[in-house]
Amino acid sequence: MPFVTAWPKKALMASNDKSLKTSVIDAGYTFVEIAIVLSIVGVIALFAAPNILGRMSQVHLTGAKSAVRAELRTVRMQAMSEGIPVVAEVDTSENELTLKIDRNGNSTFETNETTTLNIDQYRNVIISANTSLGTFYPLGTFRCSSGVWKIALKSVSAGTNYVYVFAGGQVEDSKDKI
Repeated sequence: MPFVTAWPKKALMASNDKSLKTSVIDAGYTFVEIAIVLSIVGVIALFAAPNILGRMSQVHLTGAKSAVRAELRTVRMQAMSEGIPVVAEVDTSENELTLKIDRNGNSTFETNETTTLNIDQYRNVIISANTSLGTFYPLGTFRCSSGVWKIALKSVSAGTNYVYVFAGGQVEDSKDKI
């Protein structure tokens, strides 16, 4: 059977029929169609927004906890490698963790001997501790007035996470109180 290349007669007639062609003015969406789509998107966003905002609070809280834990582990290693005690202090009035190392041995902390982690950069997270300061020693140990230093990082919408520093110098974090 030979290959047929001709269009059927009805198809040719329909393509020439001007009533079947769409003009440029008729193309596009009506206002009602756009309004319906926008209202559906708005309803979805209404239900999704609280979940997204709640997740952001959790991200800020987790970021603050990770930063505090990392800074404390770093200064413990500094105390061990440099053989100099490092003082860590939680300042609740400034919402900061301050780390001080007296490298020149003059019993004062110069500006280049102090590192500050400002918790305000983690939105709506507040730092507190069971005692305001503790000291890491060159052997890797830690001492504070309460034995175990419990640092609480609190977010109103995401709860509280904790960073613990034990007498052996271990720095651990938890979502629960120990």
